[in-house]
Amino acid sequence: MNCPAPLGDDVSRQVTLAPPRPLIVVVTTLSALVTITLFSWGAVSDETLSSHLTYGTVNAFICVLAGLVLSSRIYAQGEMLYVVNVVTVTAVPREAIAEVNGRNGVYVLTWQGEEVEYLAYGSSVLQIFFPSRRYRRVAEDMWIWAAGGAHSEPSHRGVTRRPRKAVLVGSLVSLALWLPLGRLAYEHNDTLLRMLASL
Repeated sequence: MNCPAPLGDDVSRQVTLAPPRPLIVVVTTLSALVTITLFSWGAVSDETLSSHLTYGTVNAFICVLAGLVLSSRIYAQGEMLYVVNVVTVTAVPREAIAEVNGRNGVYVLTWQGEEVEYLAYGSSVLQIFFPSRRYRRVAEDMWIWAAGGAHSEPSHRGVTRRPRKAVLVGSLVSLALWLPLGRLAYEHNDTLLRMLASL
């Protein structure tokens, strides 16, 4: 069993309890690369400024989406457990956790009866018949962390959710970078077309 390192007195330290699943990392990366390649080819083949800007904008958002998926995780910091899904971050106080389940998907159950699930380790029909050792290990690590607090009674502090800042920031940065790059690509479209033809 992989026990997470104790947090000690360093409340600013992040301890990752559940990184993205390797299969999700591979599929997301390959899908993004293939899609970006096809859209870039389409932009160069069309030879218009609008195509470069349109396809480029879509590519920028694909990069943002892939980044959000690949950076999703569960981590502990101080007395809080953070479940980072694609577009939301859910914060769960340690003393509010009543149970961590890893039999079919990984989710946290609070004393108030609220379930918090990490989408990358979500429930599925396959898990009913073929339980995952990875899911169980992640749930065990989370429960070890949750049980390590110094609280003596259940907490009535609630779960809080907020949108990920990376959604807005990543989108704005990608667009700010792509619009001038799209214009530059359009101006050098003949060179890009010759490069693609030589492949």
